[in-house]
Amino acid sequence: MDNRGDPLVDGGGWPAIIDDLVAGRDLTTEVARAAVEVMLNGDADPAVVSAFLVGMRAKGESPTEIAAMLDAVDAAALTVHLPTE
Repeated sequence: MDNRGDPLVDGGGWPAIIDDLVAGRDLTTEVARAAVEVMLNGDADPAVVSAFLVGMRAKGESPTEIAAMLDAVDAAALTVHLPTE
């Protein structure tokens, strides 16, 4: 499988992301979005999800990171059509 162009792989994977958060460095838009996409798809180990969330909380979320993560959530959301009466 060719992972070139994958922001998580290109950025060094989960260890590099966690290292950046622990060091207080903001994530790029692409990495923040990709991280949440992987988590929402169920492809991240629970320990990685925990480390990511704790690291993000300890560092403090930047507005850019929040926007990117919300874009990932919005893209994954299902539209529910309710009947009108």
